[in-house]
Amino acid sequence: VLDKTVHPLVINGKAPTQENIASGRYVFWAYEHMYTLGDDSQLIATFLDFILSKQVQQEAQKLRYIPIDAMKLPRVDAFQKGSEDTLYGPF
Repeated sequence: VLDKTVHPLVINGKAPTQENIASGRYVFWAYEHMYTLGDDSQLIATFLDFILSKQVQQEAQKLRYIPIDAMKLPRVDAFQKGSEDTLYGPF
Protein backbone atom coordinates (compact mmCIF):
# COMPACT_ATOMS: atom_id res chain seq x y z
CA VAL A 1 0.00 0.00 0.00
CA LEU A 2 1.40 3.34 -0.98
CA ASP A 3 1.54 6.14 1.53
CA LYS A 4 3.10 9.62 1.51
CA THR A 5 6.61 8.16 1.80
CA VAL A 6 6.33 5.62 -1.03
CA HIS A 7 5.74 6.65 -4.62
CA PRO A 8 5.24 4.45 -7.68
CA LEU A 9 8.05 4.60 -10.22
CA VAL A 10 7.08 6.25 -13.50
CA ILE A 11 9.13 4.78 -16.38
CA ASN A 12 9.30 6.50 -19.78
CA GLY A 13 6.38 8.67 -18.75
CA LYS A 14 4.17 5.66 -17.95
CA ALA A 15 2.68 5.07 -14.50
CA PRO A 16 2.34 1.50 -13.17
CA THR A 17 -1.39 1.22 -13.76
CA GLN A 18 -3.11 -2.07 -14.54
CA GLU A 19 -3.87 -0.83 -18.05
CA ASN A 20 -0.25 0.19 -18.73
CA ILE A 21 1.15 -3.05 -17.32
CA ALA A 22 -1.33 -5.33 -19.12
CA SER A 23 -0.72 -3.58 -22.45
CA GLY A 24 3.07 -3.57 -22.18
CA ARG A 25 3.49 0.20 -21.92
CA TYR A 26 4.85 -0.15 -18.36
CA VAL A 27 7.69 -2.64 -18.53
CA PHE A 28 8.83 -3.19 -14.93
CA TRP A 29 6.75 -5.99 -13.45
CA ALA A 30 7.10 -9.65 -12.54
CA TYR A 31 5.13 -12.87 -12.23
CA GLU A 32 4.31 -14.24 -8.81
CA HIS A 33 5.08 -17.96 -8.59
CA MET A 34 4.13 -20.83 -6.32
CA TYR A 35 6.28 -23.94 -6.26
CA THR A 36 5.72 -27.31 -4.64
CA LEU A 37 8.31 -29.92 -3.78
CA GLY A 38 7.75 -33.63 -3.96
CA ASP A 39 4.71 -35.70 -4.69
CA ASP A 40 1.23 -34.28 -4.78
CA SER A 41 -0.56 -34.37 -1.47
CA GLN A 42 -4.12 -33.64 -0.47
CA LEU A 43 -2.90 -30.82 1.80
CA ILE A 44 -1.06 -29.11 -1.06
CA ALA A 45 -4.01 -29.62 -3.42
CA THR A 46 -6.38 -28.11 -0.85
CA PHE A 47 -4.10 -25.10 -0.34
CA LEU A 48 -3.76 -24.50 -4.09
CA ASP A 49 -7.53 -24.77 -4.52
CA PHE A 50 -7.90 -22.14 -1.79
CA ILE A 51 -5.35 -19.80 -3.40
CA LEU A 52 -7.09 -20.16 -6.76
CA SER A 53 -10.57 -19.67 -5.30
CA LYS A 54 -12.68 -16.76 -6.45
CA GLN A 55 -12.55 -15.17 -2.99
CA VAL A 56 -8.74 -15.15 -2.77
CA GLN A 57 -8.38 -14.03 -6.39
CA GLN A 58 -10.71 -11.09 -5.71
CA GLU A 59 -8.68 -10.14 -2.62
CA ALA A 60 -5.47 -10.29 -4.67
CA GLN A 61 -6.96 -7.93 -7.22
CA LYS A 62 -7.89 -5.50 -4.43
CA LEU A 63 -4.16 -5.48 -3.61
CA ARG A 64 -3.50 -4.53 -7.26
CA TYR A 65 -2.32 -7.92 -8.48
CA ILE A 66 -3.27 -8.45 -12.10
CA PRO A 67 -4.68 -11.84 -13.16
CA ILE A 68 -2.48 -13.53 -15.76
CA ASP A 69 -5.43 -13.83 -18.14
CA ALA A 70 -5.75 -10.02 -18.14
CA MET A 71 -2.21 -9.67 -19.51
CA LYS A 72 -2.21 -9.24 -23.30
CA LEU A 73 1.49 -9.51 -24.11
CA PRO A 74 3.45 -11.96 -26.30
CA ARG A 75 5.68 -12.64 -23.27
CA VAL A 76 2.67 -13.76 -21.22
CA ASP A 77 1.17 -15.79 -24.06
CA ALA A 78 4.46 -17.67 -24.49
CA PHE A 79 4.77 -18.15 -20.73
CA GLN A 80 1.29 -19.65 -20.55
CA LYS A 81 2.14 -22.03 -23.41
CA GLY A 82 5.31 -23.15 -21.60
CA SER A 83 7.93 -21.59 -23.88
CA GLU A 84 11.38 -21.73 -22.31
CA ASP A 85 12.37 -18.53 -24.17
CA THR A 86 10.21 -16.42 -21.88
CA LEU A 87 12.21 -17.39 -18.81
CA TYR A 88 15.23 -15.36 -19.89
CA GLY A 89 14.05 -12.67 -22.26
CA PRO A 90 13.71 -10.59 -24.15
CA PHE A 91 12.27 -8.25 -21.58
